Amino acid sequence: MKSIYVIRHAARDFGSVHLNAEGVRTARLLGDRLGPMEYVATSPAQRCIETAVALGCAVQQEADELALPEDDDRMAELDRVRTFSDAVRLAAHGMHLPTYARELLLFVERAANALLDNQDALLVTHGGIVELIAAAVDASAAVQFSDGVGYCDGVRICIAGSPSVEDALCRVIRIECAPDS
Repeated sequence: MKSIYVIRHAARDFGSVHLNAEGVRTARLLGDRLGPMEYVATSPAQRCIETAVALGCAVQQEADELALPEDDDRMAELDRVRTFSDAVRLAAHGMHLPTYARELLLFVERAANALLDNQDALLVTHGGIVELIAAAVDASAAVQFSDGVGYCDGVRICIAGSPSVEDALCRVIRIECAPDS
């Protein structure tokens, strides 16, 4: 089975492009739990790259597909994604997000196809995009999750069978990186 972890970047201070100390600490805790990654792609945003590094990973690709959309209409609709249920609804019935969700699904599929069985990949992106990817891969699982992702939270996509993510047996599992007390 292949796994693709899709994680929201760690915390930063308002207005800063860099992670704050708590963001680095949280990412390190999650990195200790995840283990090695065969493939790592991030949004080109500094906070996403820094999150991958704090997780203990070397970034192989800064992927525009994982960046916040430059298109104002897509961004406005993505801003409405606060929960996984929002992502499922807008991926199916939004004006701009159904096409975007399909593009994200194709990116995930390319990442999955680059992996051998029992290898893992990490995608570090932004809130809203994590939920949209989960909705595109498995809407029935994503709609069962509660709130949207917090900093350094995300989903694990478990893929078995077909090389096509849409045709494979996929399971989406919620990952929450609550700091230790």
